[in-house]
Amino acid sequence: MLDRLLQFQQREGHCLVPQNHIEDGARLGKWLSEQRQLKRTGKLESRRIQMLEEAGVAWHSQDCQWNEMFKLLLQYKDREGHTQVPHRHQEEGQNLGNWLSLQRVVKRRGALELDRQDRLEKAGVVFDPFTHQWESMLDRLLQFQQREGHCLVPHNHIEDGARLGKWLSEQRRFKRTGKLGSRRIQILEEAGVAWHSQDGQWNEMFKLLLQYKDREGHTQVPQTHQEEGQNLGNWLNRQRGAKRRGALELDRQDRLEKAGVVFDPFTHQWESMLDSLLQFQQREGHCLVPHNHIEDGARLGIWLVWQRQLKRTGKLESRRIQILEEAGVAWDAHEFKWNQMFKLLLQYKDREGHTLVPKNHQEEGQNLGNWLNRQRGAKRRGALELDRQDRLEKAGVVWDVQRLQSKRGIARVPNGHQENGDVRILAIGSERNSVCTELASKLDDEAASKPIGSCRVSTERRAAFGSQKPYRGRQTSRNMATDTAAADETNWKSYREPLDIDFGGCWRCISRSVVFGNVPQL
Repeated sequence: MLDRLLQFQQREGHCLVPQNHIEDGARLGKWLSEQRQLKRTGKLESRRIQMLEEAGVAWHSQDCQWNEMFKLLLQYKDREGHTQVPHRHQEEGQNLGNWLSLQRVVKRRGALELDRQDRLEKAGVVFDPFTHQWESMLDRLLQFQQREGHCLVPHNHIEDGARLGKWLSEQRRFKRTGKLGSRRIQILEEAGVAWHSQDGQWNEMFKLLLQYKDREGHTQVPQTHQEEGQNLGNWLNRQRGAKRRGALELDRQDRLEKAGVVFDPFTHQWESMLDSLLQFQQREGHCLVPHNHIEDGARLGIWLVWQRQLKRTGKLESRRIQILEEAGVAWDAHEFKWNQMFKLLLQYKDREGHTLVPKNHQEEGQNLGNWLNRQRGAKRRGALELDRQDRLEKAGVVWDVQRLQSKRGIARVPNGHQENGDVRILAIGSERNSVCTELASKLDDEAASKPIGSCRVSTERRAAFGSQKPYRGRQTSRNMATDTAAADETNWKSYREPLDIDFGGCWRCISRSVVFGNVPQL
């Protein structure tokens, strides 16, 4: 049987004969088991013990099998470069992975012989594979962080064949459930891992915000602005919303404020528009901003209209009302404009001594004459407010100018008109009023000596204005003036005094007659 054992050993390379093995018709396996039994009971001779041991017999079959598996482990290491044998790996028909896992279990239970533990450790076996795997994944994470600049690993990311994204998600879950050791927590935090993936994303968006600020000089990001493919404007608006709800963490709020973020952009915009308004007021001297006016690219006119609308509806804060009033804003722009024109009228009166403003007269760039005519029109239509009417009357405004002119005897002579070789030109503005005053005075003196009765304009005088029929009474002056002379008042020139006043008719119709005289041209 010894010869058959040596034959088996020479063929198989070991003496681990299976229990039921038959070699050349002999039950070699059963025989070898009997020899071990005799050895254990002390019934096997020492000489036979020595011969079997020299043949390679292991008295404990488990020892022999362990050695064989260890040899397979070293063979695997030589080929693969490590001893991290997958659990189901087969090496030469033997389940090496399962065997190695069994050694780890025995080690954890404290039942692994020190000699075997020492041999496995020297071979590079990691008894805590999870620790080894964790450290291996950590190396991959650090590699990712060094390459990408952050630890925001996508969930499905694979790094060097390992599912790094899934592993990192598991670490966050272990952290939340309290199953991750404090040492590992510290290692991951030092590597830059954010336990809440949202934290990492927030930090990335904050970096983009700082990048935007460095380039643009401010943090007023438009809502739809994209920064490196990320919707930075929308993200910033969400931070403002969280701030209003009280859901923004103090640390994040502090970082955003230090970066220059305005959490209330409407207040910031209002203050910016106020600056534009003050700039306009300083330049123009008032706050009557035209509706379509644009100041420094901002639609200041529309903004001011909106503030007035908010004021009327009671939606404008009292503090803002006070600020705008101090800046000189008039809540009723029409009322303010009217008051300004009224002041110009008083200024004109102080200078000229009357309020008979010529229609096209400009006062400080404002068409005062046209404005005053509009007030008269409103008075005739019954659309002028009583307060304004009273103020204008107290200022000396005459509502019916034609009637006043009739009483004063104002003469209108077409520009360039010649009568008996003399040029007839009407005085305008302040000088016209001087002429009219002197003319009226002279007419008063002359009219006292004229009989009361009807008057008729001479044929020679009518011929000078065109072929017209004789006119009587109050129709005379209106019909004698030519269309051109009546429409084009800009052709009248100034003369200081009329000379040799001649008139026809009685005092009742003297203002409707055409008055001629030898008027020297200035």
